Amino acid sequence: KMTQAEKTFWTAISLGLSTILFSIFCYFPPSMTGALGKVIHTNILLGLFSSTMYLIPVILLGLTIYLFKVKDIARMLKKAGFSVLILILLASLFQLIITSKYSPIIISNLHSQGTNHLGGGFIGGILAWAIYSLIGKYASIILVIFLILLFTSITFKISFVSIIKSIIEGLKSEIDDINDVDVSDKVKKKKKKV
Repeated sequence: KMTQAEKTFWTAISLGLSTILFSIFCYFPPSMTGALGKVIHTNILLGLFSSTMYLIPVILLGLTIYLFKVKDIARMLKKAGFSVLILILLASLFQLIITSKYSPIIISNLHSQGTNHLGGGFIGGILAWAIYSLIGKYASIILVIFLILLFTSITFKISFVSIIKSIIEGLKSEIDDINDVDVSDKVKKKKKKV
């Protein structure tokens, strides 16, 4: 029976090898990866996720590094689940962006659009279609962006509120500095006139 440390090690090795394989299938042209590469690259990855497929090796690499760091498979799997949700939401966002009243979401076209780097592939397109059918294009885009930010915040423990506060405080500080310079310049000009 394997120890927890051995399970973690072999899981990390498996993730690392998956990262390499997905990198080959995502980033190398199908002509360099043979018939299997073409099927995986075009028909499966592009067809399901469209251009967001290029994030899969990045996610796998991040999960591998995270697992080596925390040595906890359960925590890594939680991050993996949220990462997949973020990937699908990004794909659906891309689908919503190309959708219009002149170019509606047609389920039978989602896979072929994905293989041509359009929209969100079949998976992102199905989610986009479901949300779009309920609340329309612009409300769907707002909802999907909100969910992406929410899941990103949960996954990476990022507080977007504190980031926005920091940006606002930085802008206020810069404005105060500019106002201080303007005031001191005006005082200098008045002294010169007197």
